[in-house]
Amino acid sequence: MSPRRLLLKLSGEALMGDEGPFSPDEIERLVRVLSAVDAELGIVVGGGNILRGARGGWLDRIDADEVGMLATVLNGLVLRDYLEKSGREAIVQSAVATGFTAPIDPRKARKALEEGAIVIFAGGTGNPLVTTDTAAAIRAVSIRADLL
Repeated sequence: MSPRRLLLKLSGEALMGDEGPFSPDEIERLVRVLSAVDAELGIVVGGGNILRGARGGWLDRIDADEVGMLATVLNGLVLRDYLEKSGREAIVQSAVATGFTAPIDPRKARKALEEGAIVIFAGGTGNPLVTTDTAAAIRAVSIRADLL
C-alpha cells in the first residue's frame, strides 16, 4: 500500500546550480518530480543554498540560525512560485512571521493537503539552534504524515 501523505525534507541545495543560490533549470526539474508524486505532499525546505551555518565564526551562531530561517522562507516562496506556474496549488506556512506567508497551522495544512495543495513549511521550528531536520519530524507528526 502506498503512503497517502508524505512529508519531504528538501535541502535548499536542491534549488541551486553552479551560478548561485537559485537555478531555474534545477527548480523546474524538481517541480516536475514533485508534481508527479501520487500522494498528499508536505515539504520542509532548508536554506543551505543561501547560508550553510556560520562556519569560520564570521557570524554569531544565533544570528546565523535566524538568517537561515529567513533563507528557508525565501526558498519556500520561490518553490511555491514555480509549483503554481506548473499548475500545482501550493501554500507556504512559516514558523517565523513575515507578513506574506501564513503562520504554521497543522489543521489548515491538513485541510490544504486534503484539497490537493502542496504545503511548504518554512522557517524551521522558529527557534535557533534547531535544524530543519527537526522541523521536518515535527511537521510530519503535525500533518499526520504516513512517511517522512
